[in-house]
Amino acid sequence: GGDAAYRSFAFWFPEQRFGVVVLSNFGSLNPQQQAMRIADIYLADKLAPEPPKPATVERTAVKVDPAILEAYAGRYLLDGRTLVIISKEGDRLMGQPGNSPKAEMIPQSETTFFVKEANSEVTFERDEKGNVVRFAMKSGSQNQTARRLGSPVTAAQLTEFAGDYYSPELGTGYMLVVKDGKLVAQHRRHDDIPLTELEGDLFSSNRWFFQTVQFTRDGEKRITGFRLSSGRARNVRFDRQ
Repeated sequence: GGDAAYRSFAFWFPEQRFGVVVLSNFGSLNPQQQAMRIADIYLADKLAPEPPKPATVERTAVKVDPAILEAYAGRYLLDGRTLVIISKEGDRLMGQPGNSPKAEMIPQSETTFFVKEANSEVTFERDEKGNVVRFAMKSGSQNQTARRLGSPVTAAQLTEFAGDYYSPELGTGYMLVVKDGKLVAQHRRHDDIPLTELEGDLFSSNRWFFQTVQFTRDGEKRITGFRLSSGRARNVRFDRQ
């Protein structure tokens, strides 16, 4: 478990009648990793060795028409929360999820690409008109889907979202301004928080406490506020002042 800067982990080996508990007030500590190391020391002669990891299979790139690669370039929303930028750089296709570094997407066919850094396969899909509309990503037993987004809003369109917003629950407010062509959330206790438009009224940032912003509107399409979500909080209401 964890809260604020506190971390904890506990587990038990019933056959060996042995348990490990790790408690910490250091937020970046990985208590599970530490507990495993302790168990490795005390149970070294009682536990079987870990099975060897499968060898990494080198993927050979196939030749793909540059026009097909260009068709895949764009913005995608992965599982409704992570913005993925696909770009063509020279004769390579690159992917960048969120604020992670760019990774090369190695073509296995005209539609399927391998991403070594994530050990995952990405397959692009088209609609009946031939337009690229989504991609499916498979990593081990995990499957995710990302749908293609339209062009981002312009700086002029962002002014609609600017204003003062207040949360009666938290007793605090943010001022949203357009700065250097981006929507920015400002608070007297924090540095500027740039927001990235995902789709329509949905925005995100790279701050853990300000991850997803969903603006709300009234019956006349006027912005009335937003709902803020982060790792441990969902839909905290901020009203436009």
